[in-house]
Amino acid sequence: MVRYSIIITRTIQAIIATEGSDMVSKFYSAYRPFEAKGDHCGIDMPDLIPTSLYHEIMIPEGITTISNVYAIVIPLGTGDLDWEVTTDWFGLDASEQYNAGSDTASGTTSITNGDGEKIDITAAFTGATENDVVGVVFKRDGGDVADTVGATVLYVGLYVSGV
Repeated sequence: MVRYSIIITRTIQAIIATEGSDMVSKFYSAYRPFEAKGDHCGIDMPDLIPTSLYHEIMIPEGITTISNVYAIVIPLGTGDLDWEVTTDWFGLDASEQYNAGSDTASGTTSITNGDGEKIDITAAFTGATENDVVGVVFKRDGGDVADTVGATVLYVGLYVSGV
């Protein structure tokens, strides 16, 4: 059980180590009771069915330019993960509509059984900046022919960094 805690800690430490000390960063965990791996809560994305996970985050103060946004996952199989991300955001102090900004990103990422993995979803945050409230939908189509993981993938959360 502790293994998953070590996996996620090392994954986030590795991301931070590559970014340098001038970056502002924040990790937003996914939470849903009764779904956990070790000491980590997360949300299971099963194989063979489409799964959409919803997340609400605020871009931290001090980030005027987003450098990286990663979805952090722990796969229970090895293969290609077929994913899509959609976002809507608004400036908290700007009296904007809920979807004043919006974007999408999609791709296929190779992942390895049991490893803490980062999936680069930065492209779905183009134009978002500090204090923006961002609604994020992370989708896995486990039944798509492009998704070859063949097992559940635990979605742990989002990592955001910038300057």
